[in-house]
Amino acid sequence: AAPASSPTASPTMLPTTSPTASPVVMPTASPSMPPTTSPTASPTMPPTTSPTASPAVMPTASPTNSPTMPPTSSSPTSHPTASPVLNPSDNGVTDWILGDFAASCAATCLAATGSDQCDYVVENSVNTEARIEFVAGSLPSPLTCNSFVAKSNSNSPSFKDNNGECAYNTGTVSNCDEITGNNRKRFCCCGSVGNGNCPVL
Repeated sequence: AAPASSPTASPTMLPTTSPTASPVVMPTASPSMPPTTSPTASPTMPPTTSPTASPAVMPTASPTNSPTMPPTSSSPTSHPTASPVLNPSDNGVTDWILGDFAASCAATCLAATGSDQCDYVVENSVNTEARIEFVAGSLPSPLTCNSFVAKSNSNSPSFKDNNGECAYNTGTVSNCDEITGNNRKRFCCCGSVGNGNCPVL
């Protein structure tokens, strides 16, 4: 049939024979927010994949104000001496002590060391002129024996101050509590029996 001379007043609603080649995708109902104009000043660091192997030890609650002193360069002694010797002599002999007039060795040692014990066995071994002379010379203030006398009493060995007479023991056991006469002074070895470190020839 011949076409109409003019379009129809109401075109037919017939669909197309096929859809359009690329239909428009529907827009999102709520569009996303516009991006920021610049990145954040300090972006967060990515987390570690595992915990640290050895966490830091907690610091001390109250650190000291000054560092500790360095240790001594030499090997320190394991135990301090209980009673340091008084007035050591230049030759290293330290333990023979000369008592006062009419004083016992117990009183002499108590005043010098804090203990009234004396090693009477060592004192009793001063039984020759050579030994008493050695003991007299080994004091912090050495004495000289001008003469010698053997005495069989419990307050030997001793020194007679007015004439320099040295008395040595002839066998009687020395007694720590025995006093001398007013003109004599006892040679005392301080320390318990077996612990008096008093040299004797």
